[in-house]
Amino acid sequence: MGTELPPVDLGSGVVVLQVSAGSLHTCALLKGGAIKCFGIGSRLGLGDACGPQSSGFLRLREPSTTRGDDPNEMGAALPTVDLGTDFEALQVVVGAHHACALSSQGRIKCWGLSWYLGLGLPGSNYVGSEAQQMGEHLPYVDLGPLPARQITAGWLHTCAVLADGSTRCWGLNDRGQLGHASTEDAGEAPGEMGAALPVTELGDGVVVQQIAAGNHHTCAILQDASLKCWGWGQHGQPGPWTAQRALL
Repeated sequence: MGTELPPVDLGSGVVVLQVSAGSLHTCALLKGGAIKCFGIGSRLGLGDACGPQSSGFLRLREPSTTRGDDPNEMGAALPTVDLGTDFEALQVVVGAHHACALSSQGRIKCWGLSWYLGLGLPGSNYVGSEAQQMGEHLPYVDLGPLPARQITAGWLHTCAVLADGSTRCWGLNDRGQLGHASTEDAGEAPGEMGAALPVTELGDGVVVQQIAAGNHHTCAILQDASLKCWGWGQHGQPGPWTAQRALL
């Protein structure tokens, strides 16, 4: 470590504004609104072809190409993630099997495991792992008319703070991490987003200032500087655990 640890090569003159790390991949937000991701190819949104996986977690398709494990894959050789001509990223967040970016217009695009991106796409493929899936082909996440001002990603769920201080979460909900008073997943099928996606109910008049997601739980800082958490509480993640708090 120390001076012996080289910096990650993202290209000459590149200025990194933010970084987010998942279980097997990392994404960096660069000055100017571009994003570069490296690690296991299925999560990177770079169109890397996937081959079959015969066993393993959820029997997912895994990549035949990774970025950053061999020489000459980083720096200028590492492409930026194509999110479309009008998408200037202000934030990038990374979960275990997905990533999401927030644009300067308050809109969100996500790529990775298609079940939990909030795009209502069928199958178990990774969005962005094949050609013609990114850029203008990648739809925005539908959260209704209000723009988002912050996003966070957990293991397989994502949450956004909207302009009015409300919160909407989508994805895996097996531990109540979405705060929907149920354990029903949200966003993996058509018709579950937009007006159909519940607002996370945190109390009358509550305004969320900042939100953060763990693997199976979520926490929000409120306007009075108090903290509320929900989701899996077996190990005390959201504070004192009760079944009601776990599901909100």
